[in-house]
Amino acid sequence: MTHKVLIKFIILLFVFCVFFIGSKSAMGYLGPDIYCFAQCPPTGQYCGPNQLRCQDNQPGYNVYCKGTGSYCGVYVNDPCQDELEICGYDPILTLSVNLTAFPNSGTAPLYDVDLSANVSGTATGKIVYRFSCHNDTHYEHTSVATTTNPYSIDNLCDYTTAGPYTAKVQVTRGGLTATDRTTITVSAPSTLFVDLTAFPNSGTAPLYGVDLDADVSGTATGNIVYRFDCTNNGTWEHTSAATTTDPYSFDDFCDYTTDSTYTAKVQVTRDGLTATDTTTITVSAPSNDPPNAPTLIAPPQDTWINYDPTFKVGVSDPNNDSVAAYFLIYEYTYAWGGWAVNGGVSSLGPVNLGTCAAYWWSAAGYDEHGLWGNWSYNTYGWWYTKIDKGIPTAAISYAATSEQLTFPVTLTESDACSGISIGDVEVRYKKIYSPIWSAYQDYSKEINNFTYTGENDYQYQFRYRVKDLANNWSNYVEGGIILVDLNDPPTATNLSYVASDVCYQPAPFYTFRWTYSDPEIDKQSRYILQIDNNSDFSSLQVNMDITGLSDPSPSIDSQSIIVATQPSANQLAFNTTYYWRVRVYDEHSLPSNWTNGVPFSFTTPVHHYPACDFTWSPNQPNADETVNFTDTSRCWDEDPINGSDCSISKGDAYLWTITSGDPSSSTSENASASFSLPGNYDVILQVTDSDGHACSTTKSVRVNYPVPKWKEILPW
Repeated sequence: MTHKVLIKFIILLFVFCVFFIGSKSAMGYLGPDIYCFAQCPPTGQYCGPNQLRCQDNQPGYNVYCKGTGSYCGVYVNDPCQDELEICGYDPILTLSVNLTAFPNSGTAPLYDVDLSANVSGTATGKIVYRFSCHNDTHYEHTSVATTTNPYSIDNLCDYTTAGPYTAKVQVTRGGLTATDRTTITVSAPSTLFVDLTAFPNSGTAPLYGVDLDADVSGTATGNIVYRFDCTNNGTWEHTSAATTTDPYSFDDFCDYTTDSTYTAKVQVTRDGLTATDTTTITVSAPSNDPPNAPTLIAPPQDTWINYDPTFKVGVSDPNNDSVAAYFLIYEYTYAWGGWAVNGGVSSLGPVNLGTCAAYWWSAAGYDEHGLWGNWSYNTYGWWYTKIDKGIPTAAISYAATSEQLTFPVTLTESDACSGISIGDVEVRYKKIYSPIWSAYQDYSKEINNFTYTGENDYQYQFRYRVKDLANNWSNYVEGGIILVDLNDPPTATNLSYVASDVCYQPAPFYTFRWTYSDPEIDKQSRYILQIDNNSDFSSLQVNMDITGLSDPSPSIDSQSIIVATQPSANQLAFNTTYYWRVRVYDEHSLPSNWTNGVPFSFTTPVHHYPACDFTWSPNQPNADETVNFTDTSRCWDEDPINGSDCSISKGDAYLWTITSGDPSSSTSENASASFSLPGNYDVILQVTDSDGHACSTTKSVRVNYPVPKWKEILPW
C-alpha cells in the first residue's frame, strides 16, 4: 500500500511541474532574473547549449545569457530539476555632452576664453571632463571625477592670432565616453597709423608759431587722443580731448629760438591702439639782426577800463625792416597785429575780452624777412589789462517822516567786478504846502551812510548814483519823500465796539468805533484797524488799512467785520477770543501810537445761532381750514462749519406762537392750526439749539373767507 501511494505521488508531481513550467513560459514572466523556456517561439535571440530563447520583448534593454541553473520555473529548490538557462536584461545606457565657449569670438589676441560642458543621457555616476583648446590630443584641463554638471573652466584658452579655432570636450561616465566641439572665431586686430607734418618745416631762427598737423589712418575706429611734442624730448606740450576730428591741426604751436634741426613727434591713441610719427623742422641761423622787443603802449598797465581794448605796441628793427607784432594775451589768444614801419605802431583790436575779465599780455616782433625778435616781457615785463563793462547798482532809503530836524539816510551800492570808487548824492526840497520842488542839488560824493539836517514843515527827496573803478556810472535811484514835521502826532480815542444781533443773517458782525483828533487840526489821511487772536498781533486776522481819507479833526471812524464759519482775509472766526487796536495818520502821514481797544479783547459766539424759517400749506387757507406749518430752519450746534437741519432728535427745541390759532402754540418740530375768522395772523417760530442759542422769525398768514356751500332748492 505504501509503494502505491508513493508511485502516485511521484506521477502527480511530474504532471504538476510540466504544467507549471508551461504556464510560466506562456505568460512571458519577467522577474529579477529572467529565464529561458523551451516553450518560447523558435525565433529570436538564443543562448546556452540547448538553444533556448531569451525573451527579448523589453525595449531599451540589452538581452544576454547569464548562465544556467537547476530551476523549475522561477522558484528555487523546485523538485523539478530541469536545467534552464538564465537570461539577463540590462537597460541600454546613453551619454552626450554639449560644449560652449565664452566669448566665442573676438579680436586677436583673444585671451581667457571660458569653456563650459553640459552632460546629458541615461548614464549615471561621476563624470571626468577633459578640455582641449585646439581639438587635439593635448587636454589643457582634466577634472577629477565629479558630479558637477554643467562644468565650467574659466580663462582656459588663449588665441594669439586670427583664425577659426575648434575647442573640444571629452567626458566619461559609467564606462561610456562622449565628445563635443565648438568654434571660436578670432578676427584680425585693428590697425592704426599717423602721419605728422609741420608748417613751416624750415625757417630762420627764431622760428615761432610752427603748426603741427596729424593725419590718422588704419582700420581702428572711435575717438582719437592726440599728443604733440615739439622737440621729441618726452614732454607733451599739447594733449587733446578725445575727438573724432581727423586730420587734427594745432596752429602756432611750436617755437624754435635757435638754429638747429628739430624733431617733432605725435602720438595718437584710438580703440586701444597707439601710433606715433615724427617730422623734422630745420631752423637756420638768421641772415640779419632780429627786431627789437616791442614797447607796450595800450591798453594802460594795471588800470580798469570799460571798453573792448585795442592792443598797441611800438616796433623797431636795427635793419630798418618793417615789423608786425605777434600778441600773446595769456590764457586767451595769440594773434597778429598789423605791419608797421620801423618806429611805428602795430595794433590788434578792438578785442572783446568779456564783461568782467583781467589778462596778462605781451608781444614779440616779426620782421619782413621772417626773423623773430624777443618777447617784450623779457625786457619790459608783462602788462595787466582789466575790463569791467558792467553797470554798478545803487539804492537809497530813509523814513517817510521825521519828528526831528536831523534824520539818517542809508546808502547801498554794489559792483560785481572792479568795485565802487565814488558816489553822488543829490537832494531837492519844498515847503510842505508848496507844489513846486527845487532843482536837485549836489550834496555828497561819499558812499557812506550820513545824517541830514532839514527844516520843519519841509519835504525832502534824495537821489543817488555810484561810479565803479572802470568809470561806469549807475543810473540815479530816487528815494521816497520825507517830511520834517515837529508837530504832535494825531490820536485815536473813545475806542469801543458793538456786536450785532446774533440772529442776524447771513452772518453776525462787530462794529468798531473810535474818534480821530489832531492837536494841529490836521485832517486824517489814513487809519489801520488790526484784530488778532494773539495779543502781540503776530498773526493778523484783520488788517484793514484805509487810505485816501480827508476827514476833519475830530471825526468818528467805524469799521464793521463779519464773523464767518470759514473766515477769509479780514473776517473773524466763531468761538475765538480776539484783541484789537487802531492807528490813525494825519494829512502829513504822521501816525499816532497804536491804541488798544476798550475792552482790549472780545470773544465771538461759539457758532451760528439758528437760522429760523418755515413754510405752510395751503398757502392761502380758508377760515376753519387746517394749516400745516413745516420747519425749514438750520442749526450749527451739530456741524459748526456747514450747519444742518434743526431737529428735536438732535437736541433742538421749538416754540410755535400762532396768533388767534387753534391751538395758539406748539412745541413740536412741525405744527398745525386753524383760524376761525378771515384775516392776517402772525405766526412766530422760535428755535433753541442744543447749546441754548435761540432765534425766532415771524411770518404773516392770510386767511380767506370760506367758499360758500352749494345747495339746490326746488322751485315748488
